[in-house]
Amino acid sequence: MKNVFIFTLALLGTALISCESQKDQPSCDDPVSFVYDVPFELCQGNTAYWAENDEFSIVFQEVVSDSRCAVDVACIWAGRAEVALRFNNFDQAYTDTLALGDFTGSTLSDQVEFAGRTIRLMVVSPDNLAGQIIPQNDYKVTMVVTE
Repeated sequence: MKNVFIFTLALLGTALISCESQKDQPSCDDPVSFVYDVPFELCQGNTAYWAENDEFSIVFQEVVSDSRCAVDVACIWAGRAEVALRFNNFDQAYTDTLALGDFTGSTLSDQVEFAGRTIRLMVVSPDNLAGQIIPQNDYKVTMVVTE
């Protein structure tokens, strides 16, 4: 009986620690703001606002294509992930597709200039796994904006 009690306490403690660590991670429902030169994560469908002036924003519209090599297989081509982003600055708006991976035969890039700023795509997540399709709303991108 004593062993069951100890096991139950250990299980409860693990669950509480897990809940606490999940609180530290931002939710896709949380507002996103960014500052220059600091990478930030943005969920698909959400908007990030510049901390100094919310008239400048970036919207992660969708993943246009994702042919990245699955992390659990060996590939002969690294593949590429392409994401559609909309950039807004006061009354200006611009939509572009940025990409990560192999740019062979493509005119795409991992960065764009807009309104005197450079926006660079750094990470597309989650990683691909063989045989699994990633739903659009599970995608996140990590970007950095520089002046």
